[in-house]
Amino acid sequence: MNDEKIRYSPLELKILEAIPKDGRRISTIELAGKVYEPGKSPRYARQSVLHTANYLIQKSDDNNEPWEIFKSGSKPICFWYQLRETK
Repeated sequence: MNDEKIRYSPLELKILEAIPKDGRRISTIELAGKVYEPGKSPRYARQSVLHTANYLIQKSDDNNEPWEIFKSGSKPICFWYQLRETK
């Protein structure tokens, strides 16, 4: 079995850095403003952040990171960070 971790894309790393580590929630709108330079964001920046964050959640789960990222189901969708519960 391969124990190598799945690598994160540059955008996934930017999103990971932008999510507050104290458990506060951050919306896709706020994340887009943090990960893209002013005036250089793609047309559908919020949707891009949402899809990339979804992949980030999947990869971090597959990598069994010591933290987890959660998301809300409301609009705008919010993300937050928590330490992973140990089994």
